[in-house]
Amino acid sequence: MTPFHNMAKYRELLRSTSPPLIPFFPITKKDLTFLYDGNETQVGGLVNFEKLRMLSQQIRAIKGYCQQSIVVRWRQVQVLSSEPVCVCVCESLECYSYYLAKA
Repeated sequence: MTPFHNMAKYRELLRSTSPPLIPFFPITKKDLTFLYDGNETQVGGLVNFEKLRMLSQQIRAIKGYCQQSIVVRWRQVQVLSSEPVCVCVCESLECYSYYLAKA
């Protein structure tokens, strides 16, 4: 990850990748900090709604990184041992987890 041009390559990769993904927290924190500290909360005695709009847009983008439904099915299968094994199949993430269950 190169820091040139305000992490332009990282930001492009973030835009082109589909969720779920985990953003690099220091950059996300920096963006929120600059939005909050770099804009006045009140302008001429009135609430600066543009600042609030920019903050909410950034927070929606962060929340969008984890917006993917996960389908979970549980099946009990018998293996060569006497203990049953519960199999969790997360279809959308294509991950398979095995948990030993006591009978």
